[in-house]
This record gives sequence, structure tokens and C-alpha cells, in this order.
Amino acid sequence: MDIDPEVAREAGRRVKSAGYSATVVAGDGARGWSAGGPYDRVQVSYAVSGIRADWLRQTRPGGVIVAPWRSGFVNHGAVVRLEVDGDGNASGRFTRPAEFMRDRRDRATVDHNDYVPTGSDGWPTGTLESRTRLTREDARDRTAEFVAGLLVPDVVSTTARHGELLTRWLYSRTDRSWAAVVWPDDGEGHVFQGGGPRRLWDEIERAFHRWHHAAHPPLTDLGLTITPNGTALWLHHPSHPAQP
Repeated sequence: MDIDPEVAREAGRRVKSAGYSATVVAGDGARGWSAGGPYDRVQVSYAVSGIRADWLRQTRPGGVIVAPWRSGFVNHGAVVRLEVDGDGNASGRFTRPAEFMRDRRDRATVDHNDYVPTGSDGWPTGTLESRTRLTREDARDRTAEFVAGLLVPDVVSTTARHGELLTRWLYSRTDRSWAAVVWPDDGEGHVFQGGGPRRLWDEIERAFHRWHHAAHPPLTDLGLTITPNGTALWLHHPSHPAQP
């Protein structure tokens, strides 16, 4: 299934030329395809930040949903394998890192100028400056970054270099809160806790420290449970939820 009719047609042609028979559908994958369900397995081939309700409804009890998961905080993601129960919930572990193109709905970018007031030198104005407890190397740990994105899912992050300074910008999707962390090539980082009601870097920093305090668990020790009430991250077992 593909949202682009031309891509769907070409896929059908190639499947047929390879000697296989398959139903090829042009349509929005987020809605699934109820006419062919219920399914034993739903395989998603683009990165998502949430499991669609239609996928759950169209998967039979005991069936499996496999999807690449990716947050707005980092560009890298991981595959999650979820088993669906008889009540329409799903739970399962992350299996390995993976890079897939992002869901079109998650590609919306934020406008820096809508968030950050700047002076003539381009730096933020009117901010509270403090030091970050994370080193630059700590903040670049890929698993820790991924976990932080799971624990604080509504934050978008970008990185920019200004001479010898590496700056990480954070923007909230739910309000106009923002923050920036500036790391020189040598020395400690400093935080601009920006406008809005949230202190975004404090939230991200707490998420990093949760991962450290849990003894740096690998991706395969982490999992998700999906219910009508939302998505819950857990460590080792669904009965041990991970909180930011």
C-alpha cells in the first residue's frame, strides 16, 4: 500500500514481474485497508511517532504490528514489534535501530523566528542562562537521545554550528516554549531557558538522567504499550513504566 498511485502501480508491476501475486492498494497507509482485514501482521515501512487506531482495529488478536519509531527530538529511530490483544491494545519491545523516512504528518517543521526573539547578533534575548549537567558527549549518546525523545515526545530539536559553538535548539509542539544549549568545542555547555511556560532542557535532562540511573539499558530492554488512553514506555516489562 502506498499513498502515491504511481508508486503503487510500479510496485504492482515489479511484484508481478518477480513471479509473485499480491494485492497492491493506492491509499493512505495511516488508515490501513479494512477490506483485506483482519490481518495477522501489519508491516509499516515509514517512521511513525504513534500507532494508528486503524492498524489496531484491523489486526486480529494475537497479530503483530511492526513499525519504525521516531520522535521529533532525534533523526534516528528504532523498530518496535507489538502484539495486539483481544481488547485492541498492543504491547512489545524495540528490536533494533533503524532509519526510515518520516511519516508525512510528522515532517512539519517549526519556524525558529516564531519562537525565539533575537538581538542584532542573532543570539536569543531576554533569557535565563544556566549550566547544563550533561556533557556534550553524554548528550550525543544515540540510545539516550532516543529514550529522551520517547519520554518527552512533543519536543522538536535541531542542531546548528556557529564558529566554535555547537547549539542545540528545542521547540515545544504544544506551546511557544523553547530552549537552546550551547557547547563550545572545549568546556561546559550553557543553557538558554527560553520563553514559554516550560523549561524544555530541564525536561530533556531529566530524561537523560533516567536512562543513566537505569544503568544505560539497551534498546531491546525498552518497550511500548498502546491503549486508547495513550502510549506508555516501559523498561524490562510492561509492569515497569518509565516516567520522565
